[in-house]
Amino acid sequence: MFSEITFTGWLKRAVAVALCAALLLLGHKGYVTVTDHLAHVAELESANDTLTTNNKRLTGNNSTLQTALSDQQAQTATLQQTLAEREKDRQEYAQKQAALEQELVKIKEDSQNEIDEINRAILLAGVNHTALPASVIRMLRDKARAINTRSRDGYKAGGATASKSADLPAVPGG
Repeated sequence: MFSEITFTGWLKRAVAVALCAALLLLGHKGYVTVTDHLAHVAELESANDTLTTNNKRLTGNNSTLQTALSDQQAQTATLQQTLAEREKDRQEYAQKQAALEQELVKIKEDSQNEIDEINRAILLAGVNHTALPASVIRMLRDKARAINTRSRDGYKAGGATASKSADLPAVPGG
């Protein structure tokens, strides 16, 4: 049986076997390529699902952050308004303080004028080294009380009435 096969027969068979082997190799390579491709597609689909899930989570986080940002902007606006009001109040306080300090200087000046007027009246009366009668001491105390009351009432009324030293005479009848 082997003797009948010639060289060309062997060659034909070898070519057929080589062709079958090549087809088998190509088929196997095609199979491996297709299975690798299907595995890669499955991995891509899994990655796509993961990315979709992450995208949904990030969208939710983005919404939360936008809400927080709008809340922060509202709080910042409120804070700026409060700061502006405080600055306005501070300026008003500084103005009122300056006005009160001026009023205090005027009251001190009025008091000193009254004291000087009383001292002058005592010198003119010639009783600077003599004991004052109780009626004169009472009159001086009443006058001082009146000045203090006017100053205090002017302060309570917001400075609307200023004390005037010319309203009360230094000496009775003067």
